[in-house]
Amino acid sequence: MKLLKIMPFLIILLAACDFNPNDKVVPEWEMEILGPLVKADLTIQNISQLEDLHASATLKLSDFNINTAIVPNNSAAPVNIGTFPNILDITNAFAKGKFESGDLYFKITNQWQINIRQNTRFILKTGAGVLYDHALTTTIPANNGVYTSPVTSLAGDSINTSAISLEVQQFSTNGGSITDANRNLTIEIFLENVKIGSIEVTTGENFSSIIDTSDFSINGSTIQSESVSGVFNAFVTNNFPVNFQLQVYFLDASKSIIRDSLFTGFHTFISQGGEQKIPIPLNATKIHNLNNSQFARIVWKANVNSTVQIPNSLYLKMQLVGDLKVKLDEQ
Repeated sequence: MKLLKIMPFLIILLAACDFNPNDKVVPEWEMEILGPLVKADLTIQNISQLEDLHASATLKLSDFNINTAIVPNNSAAPVNIGTFPNILDITNAFAKGKFESGDLYFKITNQWQINIRQNTRFILKTGAGVLYDHALTTTIPANNGVYTSPVTSLAGDSINTSAISLEVQQFSTNGGSITDANRNLTIEIFLENVKIGSIEVTTGENFSSIIDTSDFSINGSTIQSESVSGVFNAFVTNNFPVNFQLQVYFLDASKSIIRDSLFTGFHTFISQGGEQKIPIPLNATKIHNLNNSQFARIVWKANVNSTVQIPNSLYLKMQLVGDLKVKLDEQ
């Protein structure tokens, strides 16, 4: 009988509730979250300057010892111009590099008022070694004619990247009148599809390693939240024989605006020092900026005090772990 008396009240109570078991129920509370936010493993292959290995030099007629008044047709008697030492610096990131792979070619833009005839040889050298010896297969026309060489492989080659010389042999031209002797002959060299086996770095050189920008968020996705306090812990392992400085930039959705950075300035990590843990307290301003960041970019800079060899087997590791208190948003 008591059960029968209670049942009508239960029915009335349930009927009064707007309950849907498929609705997402979000409690209004704060909770602690501990987890990795950013992770990076780097080798010398991640050196940012490897993305654009390019050098150029300009030469005038006077550099070729050519009579700038009237240039006779000397195609019957090509002349060896000689060597232009160390005029091409393909990178200042490191002094020497051993390449496991790499495609090299050059491009010549002829602004002179005379052409450069087929079979003129352009030779790229590093020290006593020849990188590329190429005879023109066609004539480069005067007044902005362009010539691009075939690609040659540098696999297995060691290159002094900051001291590349140009040698010109068997130069010939159809001649012509020169009214502007200050026009340039520009030679550009390009090195693409590079894989480095090892590098030699000397004092005064500086290279940075930048990984691809990665996703970053300290907010929830399935259940929306907002970080309100906490600390970051950066775990870093430097296996390289040089000191490094580290910075992490937090970017907006466009990847063009820096919302904040991990450190006030670059933080230095000792060479081959094992794993180091760096705690970074978070204040209200930084948390606000991080809540509005979608990407993280990691930047390393080397501090070189002596000549060192760095093989591709050595590495830098960084993991950023957040120990955060978050507030779950009301939906």
